[in-house]
Amino acid sequence: MKADEALAQMQRESPRDAWWFKLYGRVVIGAQLAVVVSILVMATGSSRRGAAASGLDLTALGAAGFWTSLISWYVLARGRSGIAQRNRIALDGFAPRFDPVARLRSSRAFGTRLAALWVAVAAGVGAEMAWSSGALTLLAAAAAFGAVVLASRFVPIFVAPSGAISAHHDSEAARYRGAPTELPADIVSGIRCERRAKLPAWLAVIVLALLCVPGAGGVALVAGLVAAPVVVPVLESRAFARAGRSSLRLRGTQLIASDSAGHEVAAIDLTRPFTYQVLSQADLEAAYRLDQDGQRVEFTSESELAPWLVRDVLKRDWPPRDRAAWDAA
Repeated sequence: MKADEALAQMQRESPRDAWWFKLYGRVVIGAQLAVVVSILVMATGSSRRGAAASGLDLTALGAAGFWTSLISWYVLARGRSGIAQRNRIALDGFAPRFDPVARLRSSRAFGTRLAALWVAVAAGVGAEMAWSSGALTLLAAAAAFGAVVLASRFVPIFVAPSGAISAHHDSEAARYRGAPTELPADIVSGIRCERRAKLPAWLAVIVLALLCVPGAGGVALVAGLVAAPVVVPVLESRAFARAGRSSLRLRGTQLIASDSAGHEVAAIDLTRPFTYQVLSQADLEAAYRLDQDGQRVEFTSESELAPWLVRDVLKRDWPPRDRAAWDAA
């Protein structure tokens, strides 16, 4: 049931619950905003000049506001979920936005950011105790946050309760029907596909050169750790959107990619070797690229041919799972 339909049903069946549900939602939004403001207040208070100018202990004030707002967010969000359960309504459209527990159950990325946030707080506290510098405290916290998010692309790092794997895995797995019937069995068994190199040689040379330059290596490393959590998701999101605009079909032994207008843009001959890349990958959602002699075919896990291609040709997990960076780079 869509979110607006569920709310309309609740208003018809239980107007009082609907009123409280809306009120809780508004307060939760305010609590989320208060969490962000409290973090900014704590950051300002970490500077001794800021505390001296205001005559207040901004760090303590911000910490109190942070925990009060966070607890209020949790309590009110769980209250909203209780109202929804009492009315036998599955508010999937509301839960990820308001309820942190529901979001943890459906998003490993959210759990990763939560783990990174705790590490960043610990790094910030340690830096404050060691250097008593607001700038160094913020830099240490940002670098720690970026390091955890970046490391999560190499090893699974996330916080999630039991049952975090989405129930949609079963329905996604049900889409797999084996190899297309129009392809001869001898061709299917003889398809040769290898993974493309994960790191271009030119990029490896630039990274090594920066690390060898005195002073510049440390700055580049910290800048990369801070920027990676923002830049990487943006690039992967764009890659997924671009791949989603293509459609796949078979023509003989060729895999044809067409654009949104139906025009053929690339073709892969399945009887000849080709390579592949994983452009982006998360739970149940991924984008891939096949390369052969300058021909590039991109597709997402939503494509009709994706279950067979991913499972039998690329030899990867189906449905896609949020895994290590060497599986998502």
